[in-house]
Amino acid sequence: MDFSLDDANHLQVLGEIIQRELEKIDIEGLIRDRNLVGQDANELLGSDLFSHDFHDHVHTETTRPKGRLEAELVSNKEVQNIVEEVKDKVLSQMNLSASNPQIKEVQGKTYEAVANGLSRGAVFLALEVHEGRAFVGLGVGDSDDEAAQMSLHLAFGPGGQRFHSRQFACVSNPKIGETFYIELAKPGLGDASLLGLSDPLHLVLLRHDSGEHRQLVSSTEFDWRPLLCEASLAMRRSVRLNGVGAEAQVSAGLLDVTARLLYSGTRQIDRFSSDLVQQQLAMERGRRENSERLFVLYASQWWSEYCAARAANADRLVKIFAKDECGRDRPVFELVKPLRAGRLIESPRHAARFVACLQYERAAALGCGLADMWCSRHAFLARGRGDTGDHAALLCSLLLGFGLDAYVAFGAKAPASSSGANAASGSPVAWVVTLSQLGSSAEPASVHFWDPVNGQRFLHSGQQQSQHPYTRIGCLFNHRSFYANNQASDAVASCRFDLDDSARWKPMSEEAIGAALTGGPTPPGCLATLSAPLLDAVRESNQFELRLRAAVAERREADGLGATQWDEELSFCLTGALAGYEQERLHGVAFANEEFQAAMNRLVPDGHTFRGYPLQVLHRDPRRALAAALRSPVGREVVFCRGDRVRLCARARVVCYAESACATWLMIGCTYQAAL
Repeated sequence: MDFSLDDANHLQVLGEIIQRELEKIDIEGLIRDRNLVGQDANELLGSDLFSHDFHDHVHTETTRPKGRLEAELVSNKEVQNIVEEVKDKVLSQMNLSASNPQIKEVQGKTYEAVANGLSRGAVFLALEVHEGRAFVGLGVGDSDDEAAQMSLHLAFGPGGQRFHSRQFACVSNPKIGETFYIELAKPGLGDASLLGLSDPLHLVLLRHDSGEHRQLVSSTEFDWRPLLCEASLAMRRSVRLNGVGAEAQVSAGLLDVTARLLYSGTRQIDRFSSDLVQQQLAMERGRRENSERLFVLYASQWWSEYCAARAANADRLVKIFAKDECGRDRPVFELVKPLRAGRLIESPRHAARFVACLQYERAAALGCGLADMWCSRHAFLARGRGDTGDHAALLCSLLLGFGLDAYVAFGAKAPASSSGANAASGSPVAWVVTLSQLGSSAEPASVHFWDPVNGQRFLHSGQQQSQHPYTRIGCLFNHRSFYANNQASDAVASCRFDLDDSARWKPMSEEAIGAALTGGPTPPGCLATLSAPLLDAVRESNQFELRLRAAVAERREADGLGATQWDEELSFCLTGALAGYEQERLHGVAFANEEFQAAMNRLVPDGHTFRGYPLQVLHRDPRRALAAALRSPVGREVVFCRGDRVRLCARARVVCYAESACATWLMIGCTYQAAL
């Protein structure tokens, strides 16, 4: 089997997969069981192939004979069988097969087979990212955080392809050295389809601070089609990276890249003339600008009619445009696209839970006032945090993928501690509304509100008092429709959701919305799909718990309480409670509480008292979690428990979802002898 590799990016990915597979099959145990104690086995276990950073050491030349890599690394037959077993699993994960043809560069040079599962007759774009230049400002290159790193993320619209680099140094001129292989055309499509492929690449640059915080530094689109008129169908460019938000007009630096077309099999690609390429780009640009102009004219006329219908309408929260991270005004319905996550998301409730595990963070503004930034889906997922608009657009897209009649709602939410006039006004917020129809009735049988930030689901009960915090609603929209609330009051409590009644909800023309969406390419960042979690939940849970215990013991010792005594049996029994908390967040009902209470009654000695403090955080930093627990009076009383025969217990459970979003549950408890 020819398994030569020539790309650092794929070597890194393969290295991670090989490492996981070796851990699953217990390579050391297999070798011990088979008495492979010879020099070959020892060399195998110590070789770079099975180290985390093996991609920094392995390099194979294109002229290396078939099978040479395996022959150099192993000679023992049984060890080689283990290698083949791991290799088969790697190939299956990367969708490779032994019959895949080698990729050939367009000018005729042979390329190594890359681990991307190439189809015969398909066309690929190889984007080699060499280095970054002039990465200054915007938090890049600061010396106050030596642990800061950066990473580059790519998305390509058709098929929702996504890629990301390994982390690299957060300096002014970082060396990146990554190559990404993006499928441009399926087998059977003509060369003209390449020129008409108007979807650009979406590049997102992130800064990783110490801990798990990821800062969005740049969001840029890169049109690769000028290389179609290059003699060698390859070009080297310096891509200007734009800032984000209020700094969208400020350059975040330059990215030196080389782009070239690759094909598999015997397919040939013809070079286009420069004039033809420029004409195509100019035509698309004109069509897009004309589409935007026409929709702005339509929206202005529509808004004038809406305000004329009712005097109060001009002050309602009707959001037609939203600024994305690049500072561009986009129609809000452009940010919602039905998303089917395959087997990564099992149900609408799981979708709500997943979105809630992406952290909430208000968009930063320069000076006073609130920032208005709705990130593209790709930027939001890459960053792993965002505002309510980001959460609502993603949740609505997922619920649409599950076949629900879902809309993003924009209105106001009462502050947690407000009442009276302040509660009635509230602050602007986005959430998700789903409507359920029964029969031919225009009025929906049920209306549910979904809080995209915490995952809660509320039944809207009309005039009755509801538990949800939403006070006003101005508009509803999804990928096909837009409705503005035209009822006598925009109060949620009295709102009726029969959207077909134009007297209550003023709709935008579906033709106008469709023309705005088809006038130009859909932003590639809005088509990103979800990626599978890379975290091992069991390992993360164990590591979190060990570090949490060490942090608790350290704080107690610093407080003069001496060595901490841990109750292992009681700690393990907290697992059921943590599982119940997660199920309650998923389904809204208590789970396994009766069994947990029975276990506590049996395990806590007579005459002793048990106190516990559960907590959920959306990160995996035990010290931050402990600090959050100590901000609660109950948490402080448990951690710094004093008394006779004090024993502590602690348990942690990390629940992983798509995009490696996680909910970390922990409980710290104590038992002590009650005073007589």
